[in-house]
Amino acid sequence: LGHSAQLIVNEKNILHRPENVDPELASGYPAWIKDFSDISRQDYICGSTTLVPVLRVLETADALVLNDLGPSLLGFVPRPAISFLTGSDLSSLANFDFLGKLTANWSQSFEGSAANKFYLQRWTEFIERQRVGIKESVQVSHFPRGLLPDNDQILDSIGVPDDRRIHLFMADSEIDRRPRQHRGASFVDLLCGSRLTWRRPDARFSELDFKGTDHLLCGLAAYVRQSDIPVRLTLFEKGHHIVETKALVNELGISGVIDWLPELSRQEYDERMLQADVVIDQLDKSVIGMVALDAMQAGIPVLANARPEIWNAYLEEAPPISHAFNADTVCAQLKK
Repeated sequence: LGHSAQLIVNEKNILHRPENVDPELASGYPAWIKDFSDISRQDYICGSTTLVPVLRVLETADALVLNDLGPSLLGFVPRPAISFLTGSDLSSLANFDFLGKLTANWSQSFEGSAANKFYLQRWTEFIERQRVGIKESVQVSHFPRGLLPDNDQILDSIGVPDDRRIHLFMADSEIDRRPRQHRGASFVDLLCGSRLTWRRPDARFSELDFKGTDHLLCGLAAYVRQSDIPVRLTLFEKGHHIVETKALVNELGISGVIDWLPELSRQEYDERMLQADVVIDQLDKSVIGMVALDAMQAGIPVLANARPEIWNAYLEEAPPISHAFNADTVCAQLKK
């Protein structure tokens, strides 16, 4: 469209780096990708002078798209901006209640110390900068009102009106949308791309984190008992409840139809996804994400909690998702 774009990389984790999408970038970035991942998160929290090189890049821009810690920098670089909020950048980094979770595991000897006061003050100031950056953004991309009530409350407390809230879906438009090939397999290939984080209660996580793997497994167990059409389900060893998931698989007696894979690169995941007959996203009270969106982009049927009570009011037509939210609806949709 004639615009010059630059990307700032601020994470060491491979899942947040461009080479996870394009492995060729591992040998070096082009000039438009700036790698500032050596700057620690603590430097952002404390407002360290190590941020100056980042600010120098930002101030050359005509407009900004800010994610993760990015909104906290808008006060230093006043530009037209979109805050592109996808999770913890709002629920934790812009939420004063997060201070309670942050300090919950600090030792009693640390409480009341000078270091304690220092960290609390730095974190309080950072959260305020993050909130100001969100408030000053021209548009704020986040999930539609009603999907995550706690996050709605945070945005309301920041002062973001509904007419400045939008939601930008993400999907890889370059995924190969080939006609489905008959694999000659003797079973229906189910692939669950969601993290295995599902066991409640767990104060560490927000509603976005819980993916409803227990609903999937209990529904699958019921389906296996009731249907003659064989299926296999692939799960990934990724998430906070891997051990609990394997225990539930054994308890339900379905280990014979479960295949396990380690965490894959993005490219490896896409290759595996394109082999699947059905892709499964979250089945709890979270939201559909790139697992579902990329599968739909590739023309693969999706099973998920589509949250139609919210989404259908925002979309021109209902999305082509087989809607399920508990064991019974999972079983019914698999039969269908």
